[in-house]
Amino acid sequence: MTITGICVSIENRDKKTGIVTLQLLDLATQEKFTAMGAVSTVSEKKKYLLDGDYDSVGVFRFGKIRRTSGSAEESVKILSAKVSGISEAIAAEIVKLLGPDIFAKAGEKDLLTQLLSIPGVGEERGKAVRNFLREDAEENELFLFLSAHEVPYVAIASYMEDGGTMSKIEENPYILLRHDAPFEPCDKIAARYGVDPWDFRRIHALIDAVTKRMKNRGDTRMELPAFLKAVSGYAYAKGCHAQALPIDLIELLLYDSKHIKLYRVENTTYVAPFDMYLHERTIAKNMTRIAQSGKSSIADIESAIRKMEKRYGISYNKEQRESFGILRDGGVAFLIGDPGTGKTTTINGIIQAYLDQYPGEAVLLCAPTGRAASRMSEISRHKAMTMHKSMNLKWYNHGTEADALPYKLIIVDELSMADTELLSIFLKAVVSGTTLLLAGDYNQIPSVGPGQVLRDLVESECFTVYRLTETIRQKAGSRIVTNALGVLNGQRPENGDDFEVQYVENDNAILQAVKKLSTEKLPQILIPIKKGQAGTWAVNNIVQEKFAFQDPGFFIDGRKFHEGDLAIMNRNNYECGYMNGDVGQITQINYGSFTIVFSDKTLHLSVGNTDGMTLAYALTFHKSQGAEADEVLILLPSESAMMASRELLYTAITRAKKKVRLIAVPEVLDAYLAAATRSRRNCGLKDWLLGRIS
Repeated sequence: MTITGICVSIENRDKKTGIVTLQLLDLATQEKFTAMGAVSTVSEKKKYLLDGDYDSVGVFRFGKIRRTSGSAEESVKILSAKVSGISEAIAAEIVKLLGPDIFAKAGEKDLLTQLLSIPGVGEERGKAVRNFLREDAEENELFLFLSAHEVPYVAIASYMEDGGTMSKIEENPYILLRHDAPFEPCDKIAARYGVDPWDFRRIHALIDAVTKRMKNRGDTRMELPAFLKAVSGYAYAKGCHAQALPIDLIELLLYDSKHIKLYRVENTTYVAPFDMYLHERTIAKNMTRIAQSGKSSIADIESAIRKMEKRYGISYNKEQRESFGILRDGGVAFLIGDPGTGKTTTINGIIQAYLDQYPGEAVLLCAPTGRAASRMSEISRHKAMTMHKSMNLKWYNHGTEADALPYKLIIVDELSMADTELLSIFLKAVVSGTTLLLAGDYNQIPSVGPGQVLRDLVESECFTVYRLTETIRQKAGSRIVTNALGVLNGQRPENGDDFEVQYVENDNAILQAVKKLSTEKLPQILIPIKKGQAGTWAVNNIVQEKFAFQDPGFFIDGRKFHEGDLAIMNRNNYECGYMNGDVGQITQINYGSFTIVFSDKTLHLSVGNTDGMTLAYALTFHKSQGAEADEVLILLPSESAMMASRELLYTAITRAKKKVRLIAVPEVLDAYLAAATRSRRNCGLKDWLLGRIS
């Protein structure tokens, strides 16, 4: 069925699917109705023709939508008002030619020829009328074409924002890869346009796709034979041609690629994304520069230590006292330690000792993520910020120069969360003569992005490393730290006063345990995976339903939020005042906006300024990095076995300050404990530091 209506409001757009929810006024019945469907461009106060049907809950699901005009008089007014140089008389002739619904003719190929047949309509006016009529139609045609070929909405939106057109896709379908489209739909479109399987554009696209997979795994390089095999295998597995690709041809084009760097380390040739090659080289160069330009801040370090001990009423152990050496020696040093070994106490002492010596100086405290920076502020009682904010950078500022960091003492915590690109940009901004202390937990999982910078820097043995190994923050009988360290050695966690292990048969039993949780005192739920029967998405929905919220709520990216919900921000937005990882509670909802209370601030946000916000009752292990909670509930469902890693489980356990409850399918826990002692990424940073790459 078809409905003609005026768009009253655009309620929501799902950022993953492109599905838009609209409120329209049905011109036949004069009643408002809700419509949903995929469309690129739609505007309030404009009239549309929708083709579709109502679903079981009364929402009109449209498959096609286009702008429309209801009468000849209306079309004349639209043309004369919106198109420069078109008088009402000429507009009337155009309507007479095209018909009352002028937008119905927008897609006709000979539209310009038809318009030029009208006296008074020259080529300039004809093109203006054609472009006006096709303004929305061309975008929606492109959108529907790409959607039909299963190109994700995010990639479509990025391509269209960049001025993408259908003709550019016909010229090179693989251009969509630059906008994060998967290879498969690009290859299907290319096959439709007759692109040969051995076409150089296709092979370059395959090289780019495998390079992207490499970076998504966290690697910054691959051995050449393995890379060539991966490209050939990817073409067979993901492409739409059964014909094999010659390895020699792939290698030839690999050497010709502008985005790839090949280099040798002894007898091995590596393939690296060119940006990762440059970033690793930059890290090695600037770490060496900062280390060699070190200047002493405090000569009598023992007096400074005694002063801190007296002020805080504590006694530093031998390892902690040695760590103050960074102030005596300057340059670069690392401070690494497991939870409970006094890393925070040591950092706080170093900060205060420096400020006592230089009361007018500013110290930069920072961390890779907003949540880690917020926690650093809380425990140090000094202002901390994200590494990118310290340089006046945003995540989308790729390729821009960072502001120099004019500090004499910089302390970075949670360095394991920093990827190769971020650390490269940061170190370049650190001025020579700065004292730089890089802290972190060596046993935590590496960054989400490519690289394992903390491990490679420490294992290179090129810099001073202060190791804290003595546990000083653990009450008698506590199992949290001992079980965390035991997991790293492949040992099963043991029950104790603050640690409970519960084994269940399957994922259904895990979900039943979640349903029995009390809403009065919810623990922070941690799960390795987002998707699946017992992933964070499903568990967040279950917990939300337990609260039985009565307000209408609002949607973001297809997910509903209510007053009282716990939510996490997944982007940095300095203009609005929140950072990636900030967790808060929604306290009030108004039309198109809401109030959310965080631990350190209260913000009033519009729905449109909260890209990627999700529920926070359950978080992934990765998302929990840099944060702590009094009580943590760890769930290990069946589908998480594919991600098995001792470090991953260690990271989850060490988020708890007072209690851990672990619910697991036994064989899944066994998979985590049987995993490699330490997951290794294939990276070139250590080779750069050791001078193995010329």
